[in-house]
Amino acid sequence: MKNTSCERCNNHFFTAYNDTNTTCPFCGYSFFITGESMIRSYKRSVINRSCVLAANDLRVIVKARDISEGGIGIEAAPGDPISREERVQIIIEDFDINSSAQISWVSKENDMLRAGLQFT
Repeated sequence: MKNTSCERCNNHFFTAYNDTNTTCPFCGYSFFITGESMIRSYKRSVINRSCVLAANDLRVIVKARDISEGGIGIEAAPGDPISREERVQIIIEDFDINSSAQISWVSKENDMLRAGLQFT
């Protein structure tokens, strides 16, 4: 058994094989394990910019940590109303981004909420 860590939600779980596709049992993220490394679908770039998540009449300011062709990683305050499967509009003015997204996973880490959004 191999102790595996999901790069998306950072939860640990065990897998039986290397060099295979696996799905995180916590957030549902699928990735390929080869030897000791995990490979993402898209290359991520660190951006660390303020952005707005909008849903219905609610707007929440969060921090965009990283971005890829498929989605974005954010960090928010623990009390912010962010929930998995919710559809939102993400606005990052510095990069002229105004896109719809779905929240794929949410985790609490060091008194902060982290979440992964998949562009739709």
